Amino acid sequence: MIQLEIARTVATAVTPSPRVLETASMFGLGVDETHRIDIVPPTTITLPSSSVVFVTGPSGGRQVHRAFAHWGELPRAGGHGH
Repeated sequence: MIQLEIARTVATAVTPSPRVLETASMFGLGVDETHRIDIVPPTTITLPSSSVVFVTGPSGGRQVHRAFAHWGELPRAGGHGH
C-alpha cells in the first residue's frame, strides 16, 4: 500500500481602496486581514502498490518533481532517469 498525503493552502489579502479605509476607520474596523484558503484540504489517499496514478496540472506545475520526491527518488540533474 502507498499513502499519499496532499494539501494545498494559499494566503490571500486584498488591498483596500481609500474609500474602504475611510469607512472602516469611522467604525474602528481593521482591514489588513490575511486569510488562508484551503484549495485542497489535508487529505490522505491510500493506493495499492500496483496502482497507476495520473498526476495532472498546468505546465511547469512540478508534478514529476512532487511524485519523485514523495518516493524519495528525485531525478538527477538533466533528466528523469534513475
